Amino acid sequence: MWVKQKFKYDRGTNKCVGGDCRSYTQIIWKHSKRLGCARIKCDNNIGTLVRCNYDPPGNIPVYSFQFQCVQFHYTSKFYQPSSTKIK
Repeated sequence: MWVKQKFKYDRGTNKCVGGDCRSYTQIIWKHSKRLGCARIKCDNNIGTLVRCNYDPPGNIPVYSFQFQCVQFHYTSKFYQPSSTKIK
């Protein structure tokens, strides 16, 4: 999933081009020392939510996110902001 963001990253300008690449830039950021990820299977059995945090946080601002597993007609697994807090 983060590997696909590599093609949206312009190394010459150190910017995302054509979409979001913040997860990719955080992984390759030289100051990243630790990575912690969690995976939660959705209660409604339509997918899995994956969340990762980096230490130090670096180039991605730290936010509290809210997610809910939902299903869309064009894919069987996806998540959308909701009321379940993940910090």
